[in-house]
Amino acid sequence: MTPVPLIYFIRHGQNQANVDRVLAYKAVDHPLTDRGAKQAAALGRWFLGRQLACVYTSPLVRARQTAQVVAEATGAPLVVRDELRELNVGELDGRGDKESWALHDEVVARWRQGDADARFPGGEDYHQAYARLAGLVEEVVALHPDADAALVGHGGLFTSVLPRLCPVPDYDWTEQLKLGNTAVTVLRHDGGSFAWELWGGLDHLPVELQSGGAASPPRT
Repeated sequence: MTPVPLIYFIRHGQNQANVDRVLAYKAVDHPLTDRGAKQAAALGRWFLGRQLACVYTSPLVRARQTAQVVAEATGAPLVVRDELRELNVGELDGRGDKESWALHDEVVARWRQGDADARFPGGEDYHQAYARLAGLVEEVVALHPDADAALVGHGGLFTSVLPRLCPVPDYDWTEQLKLGNTAVTVLRHDGGSFAWELWGGLDHLPVELQSGGAASPPRT
């Protein structure tokens, strides 16, 4: 039996914006911290021996550095795609104050309640966020119908779009799903249909490098 192809969705390793709790779409573009580099190295070891047709990455430094480790571990080519950039928070970009986070959380909550027209001030609404990631996934499936691929990006984008692309078992969409740094989420696909293999897996990390808040990974 031919194995069903997989898509690995990988959140980047820790960077200073995570530490400082700053919204980082474009204005802030930090590299990995020492902790983040160790997380990425552990991720690379987990990918050794796995075959990937391609590793796609967000253009932001924290994602590219994480993706580079995966590409080196698998020998896969690395391709930068802007569709994998973090949520476009518009006027909130680069800010970390309580008011900014309150606005951010309000928009995300409205998305989860089904209000796809809710928009970050000067940024994107849910229609746009969903279209760019879902469109890229569709393209990746078409380009690699019989091979595995990896997409390295950001927690905000992945937790907002992926549960709509393929509902996560045993999770309520209205609740905030979490992904730790370098968390691995896996979808298997067969033509146009998707099914979950793993959500937010952190087993590749030693306990001391696991970020808090990652959802327990459902397996099917």
